[in-house]
Amino acid sequence: MTHPEPAATDTLVAALRDRAERREVQAGDVVIEAGVPGDGLLHVLEGRFEVRVAQRGRSIRAGEIGPGAVMGGISLLAGGAPTATITALEPGLLEVVSRPVARAMLATEPGLRERLEAQARETIDRDALLHVLAQVLDADDVDLAATARRLAVRTVPAGTVLCRQGEPGGSTYVVVAGRLAVLRDDGDGDGEREIARLGRGQVVGEASMLTGEPRSATLVAVRDAVVGEVDEDAFHDLLVDHPAITREVLRQVVRRAERGNLGTGRRTVSTVAVAAAPGALDPEDYLRTFGAALEPFGTLRRLGADEVDTDLGTSDIARAAADAPGAGRLAAYLHEQEAAHDLLLLDVGAGVDGWTRRATRVSDRVVVVLPADPDEQDRAHVRALLAEVPQATTTIAVLQHPADTDRPSGTAVLRDALGVDDVLHVRVGRPGDVERTARLATSRATALVLGGGGARGFAHVGVHRAMHELGIPIDMVLGASIGAPLAGGIALDATPDELEPIIKRLFKGLLDYTVPVTSLIKGERIARAILEHFGDIEYEDLWLPFRCVSTNLTTSRSEVHASGPVAPTIRASVAIPGVMPPVPMGEDLLVDGGLLDNLPVGVAADDGRCRTIIAVDVAPPRGPRAKADYGLSVSGWQSLRASVGRGRSQFPGITAVLMRSMLVGAMVNRQDALDSAGVDLLMELDVRGVSLLDFEAVAEVAAKGYDLALPLLQEWIATGDCVPLAQRD
Repeated sequence: MTHPEPAATDTLVAALRDRAERREVQAGDVVIEAGVPGDGLLHVLEGRFEVRVAQRGRSIRAGEIGPGAVMGGISLLAGGAPTATITALEPGLLEVVSRPVARAMLATEPGLRERLEAQARETIDRDALLHVLAQVLDADDVDLAATARRLAVRTVPAGTVLCRQGEPGGSTYVVVAGRLAVLRDDGDGDGEREIARLGRGQVVGEASMLTGEPRSATLVAVRDAVVGEVDEDAFHDLLVDHPAITREVLRQVVRRAERGNLGTGRRTVSTVAVAAAPGALDPEDYLRTFGAALEPFGTLRRLGADEVDTDLGTSDIARAAADAPGAGRLAAYLHEQEAAHDLLLLDVGAGVDGWTRRATRVSDRVVVVLPADPDEQDRAHVRALLAEVPQATTTIAVLQHPADTDRPSGTAVLRDALGVDDVLHVRVGRPGDVERTARLATSRATALVLGGGGARGFAHVGVHRAMHELGIPIDMVLGASIGAPLAGGIALDATPDELEPIIKRLFKGLLDYTVPVTSLIKGERIARAILEHFGDIEYEDLWLPFRCVSTNLTTSRSEVHASGPVAPTIRASVAIPGVMPPVPMGEDLLVDGGLLDNLPVGVAADDGRCRTIIAVDVAPPRGPRAKADYGLSVSGWQSLRASVGRGRSQFPGITAVLMRSMLVGAMVNRQDALDSAGVDLLMELDVRGVSLLDFEAVAEVAAKGYDLALPLLQEWIATGDCVPLAQRD
């Protein structure tokens, strides 16, 4: 807790003195108690007082105050109970202005209110920093109050750049509240990309201070934030004076190194604002189901403007303007609620007012619910809402469809017209749809990643059935090679009973052999089957988010498909080089996704919406072996006679060689991908006795996949590490 400037204090005290009563206190007297409404304003004339705040069951010494200090201004300005306990360390003398008298003075003397507001904001930010330091350091050998005084507290509006890549490292930052994005330009021509988001308690910028190197990344506030900033001299002094601080800094450096500097794209989402357009159907039911889906993940607090006003004991403070008296306490209150709960759900309702602006500026994501076919009033409401949202905040439209809707359409056009970042779909009367949007919007989704492996990939059908029976939710699906059409079918929200017939139709009579100039088969049958099933469906029109991976032969890069028509990209992802012809897209040629990324778990991790990743690998653990030493050359006629004669041919088959050759590159990097993505459950299904090109064995392989996956999933559930099980519609 800090003192105001002497001049400000003198003016403030002079304004209070004529209305005050004197009160003597003794050592040990509690003059302000956390959680208990105070008497009003207290001015210290004599004595020393200790300030302590509570932090997760610990009482932390926040410092001392003495003559000249004014107490009680925060709760007087913005309502609510005090957050600190102040106790006399020795006999003292106070001037006390009762709450009714003080409120009357504030109403008639704007200058007094302004001075109290400035002092209150400084105290609020300093106390918040103290809370964070206590949480981060968690050590008794550090004088937290003295440490906090070494840091400058900065309020950082959304969009503010704290430092840029390449600049000299002049400061280290501790995130007190809000969210910062770390952006890096790797010099590959793609510009800056976001590599991490940092929240409460995280330290950033220390690497430049330790090494003397320029900044390795740009740091920008994506939400209204508060940071503690320490310059280079103070930083090194803190490391020398406090081993606990050195340990914490080094711990965060090591953790980042283990995760690949600043880690994958998995996001920390702690605050979400939910709004409703005028035409939204029963938004209260949507929000109730939304919140219920998230309760298994930890503590959740739902707050609307009325609840905020009640908690702070002040009418309409939630809707007050950003520069209104008490706004600092309101911001601190929301940060306190965020710190006290795993998720803060802010109910914006159908209005656009001061509460809307406040809620959206402190949120990681903003969700707006509206009809699937919004009219102009709904569209205008969304535009007005988005005008209040910081540019870096992710915005999501949830479209409500009639219960009997077969599939959405025209989503990409509507998304662009609304100006939102993403669109999710729900069917009215389907709680499971709402629950899925809740998990996706808060980065608590479960992703199912389906790998390639020829006909062995039909085991994915059995995995899907087992997960459905056990109630394990699937919120998004990703696939490579044969995993792509399987994932696409799941993204259409096919039931287990529907998925198997779909896959049978897709792969029936697949092998339409041709003169092997470009490929062994024409690919006409599989292309026709994919087009018949997926038609003109676009990625944005699927019930579940879907990502498909192919390999770009032209650029030698893996391609992640997330937008536009689904059918061509699925056809590309199954284009086994040499077996099926490549798929032209513009001037590029695309082939099987398994060539570079047969199990795209990294794509799931980088998506930013996944908390849990389940990966299914059906690639054979070993490739073809030499059956005999046939020398350094092979006659085609000789191998043909061996293949049609009695006994097993000593020559490897061309399809087996092509299939395994395709997987070699992906297998080399497989373990690194699994480690960096942080896969929660990896199911390696060894589907023995199935040829890689046995595309007629759907039912047989699906049954084997079910039998192999079911005990693995049951064991995972039994460990308690499983995601919360889904509720059935």
